[in-house]
Amino acid sequence: MNKSILTIILCSLFLFSGFVFNNIVLASTLECKSDLDCGNGKFCEFSNCNAENNVGCCVIKSESSICDAIEFNLIGSVCGCDGVTYKNDCQRRSEGVLKNYNGDCMEEISGNECEDDVDCEDDNICVNFPDIGYRCSKKDPCNYFNCSGNFSENICWEKTWSVMPNEVICDGNCASDSECETGEFCDLYSENNFEIGECVFMPDQCLLDDAPVCGYDGITYKNDCLRKKNGVVKNYNGTCIDEISNVVCDLDAAVKHACDLIGSCYDFPGIGSRCAPREVPDFWNCPEGSELRITLSLPQMVQCVKACNSSSDCNSTDYVDYGCYLSTNQPDYSCDGGISGFCIPVPEDCTDYPNNLVCGCNGIVYDNFCFLIKEGIIQKNIGECDLDGINITDITCSIAEPCPENTNFQCIDFPGLGLRCARSNPCSYYDCPQNTSCFLAQTYPSRVICGGSSDDVAGGSTDSTEKVIFGNNKVNYYINIDKTKERNVLQIPSISINVESDNELMIQGEKLFMKTTQGNKEIKISPEDINSNFSSVENIELKEDKGKPVYFLESRLDVRLFALIPVKMKIKSTIDAENNEILKVKKPWWSFLSKIK
Repeated sequence: MNKSILTIILCSLFLFSGFVFNNIVLASTLECKSDLDCGNGKFCEFSNCNAENNVGCCVIKSESSICDAIEFNLIGSVCGCDGVTYKNDCQRRSEGVLKNYNGDCMEEISGNECEDDVDCEDDNICVNFPDIGYRCSKKDPCNYFNCSGNFSENICWEKTWSVMPNEVICDGNCASDSECETGEFCDLYSENNFEIGECVFMPDQCLLDDAPVCGYDGITYKNDCLRKKNGVVKNYNGTCIDEISNVVCDLDAAVKHACDLIGSCYDFPGIGSRCAPREVPDFWNCPEGSELRITLSLPQMVQCVKACNSSSDCNSTDYVDYGCYLSTNQPDYSCDGGISGFCIPVPEDCTDYPNNLVCGCNGIVYDNFCFLIKEGIIQKNIGECDLDGINITDITCSIAEPCPENTNFQCIDFPGLGLRCARSNPCSYYDCPQNTSCFLAQTYPSRVICGGSSDDVAGGSTDSTEKVIFGNNKVNYYINIDKTKERNVLQIPSISINVESDNELMIQGEKLFMKTTQGNKEIKISPEDINSNFSSVENIELKEDKGKPVYFLESRLDVRLFALIPVKMKIKSTIDAENNEILKVKKPWWSFLSKIK
């Protein structure tokens, strides 16, 4: 889309919505070509640093006094077109400076947006940077782009394309075994063409569990532990197939005919895209009852097609599990059953699928259809649910396994039912036996008790909790540390979020401590204080960072995309557990297109 047209559209959006922070409107609707077209206290904002011959819109300069508000700092630093790094976007606006990109400035990255190398001058090339986008920049971007500063100790890898600009990828922490400690090896990622990976410990002993893994060396190992013991990079899960090479391919590889010496580029279920011979039907076995189909795409997709009524109709292979996808989007289909679907591959980790909310016939909203299939639930519709009066679901839950994300359900312990995902305020809908009343015990998960008096069930502490005072806070917290799981789980009845930690947690003298590499460190900031400072916190963890305890938060911030479309932005924050200082904030790449509601 022409950038001038895009600016006009955005200015039109401002007319109806405006950018509002703390009840202060920061945008107006006048189109402009320079600051001279705007009145006092305004400047001409453009979509990029290339303002010449473009059309912008007049924007009211921010009041510098409000720029230290926590909601502004959550978004993070901003690089201005003047080459100066501003603490946040509000501070940039207060100076009337155009924005180049989010994050600290790097002199090698210009303010010139690009679509191809021909758009750049002075031997610069067009590069796609994480959280920045396409910019004319110096060659060899990994020599100057700081992945560790923005992406938690990841290393930089430049992916080259023939049909589009090169891309900078920040991932992993090694590129070879020499970069790892003694007793470790660099386990390269197949999704990054085996170019970068993660230093992994080589175990001395392994169980003999039968879960075959194909190594990069073409050898099938009985399980993944034995593969790691031998210091071999994983190619894919399952038994090795001689015809499938360890050469990863993609659309670019297919265009460049990179697989011609082997055959062609195929996307295999559970394995991914690999170069393999063209005679796929001769070596690829679909589950029993499934029909093999190969799509005419790049790469070509290998599919095993079968109709189903439930996931029990779908068989699995060594490489991937299959589940039955059922939906009411066909005529005469409803949640009452009698629906026919089809078997599709279901990965171990559904978070790899892009988020596209779907409503199940159980009234639960799932992040994507993968979660829905794993639960064996029929898809009712795409998007949010009309709950139709559902109060208590059939979904079980626990402290370690809370209710699904993106639902308004909480984990509650009901008499005779146990732990279920249900609506809040259970005493407003749960029917206790005659001559008894409903009370909600202040534990986590909350517990419904039918009794004669609230004194029988209320109270700040239980037999399993200990009193803790955080720092100089005079509030008493009653805490339980569950050490029966793989991770320590900190439970506080007054809040509904578990705090997990890989480090040992302990209570000494009414103080909470974490065992770190630098000794036992006190947690002076309570999880409740952390939770109250951020909106829609979904997860809190206690971690160690350079010998000190920190809170790692995942929260969602209500923003408006293009100042109009309401969405939730997922933000990852690192907070000092001793002084409540915000140490690091990571946000999605599209955050620069959004404004806080």
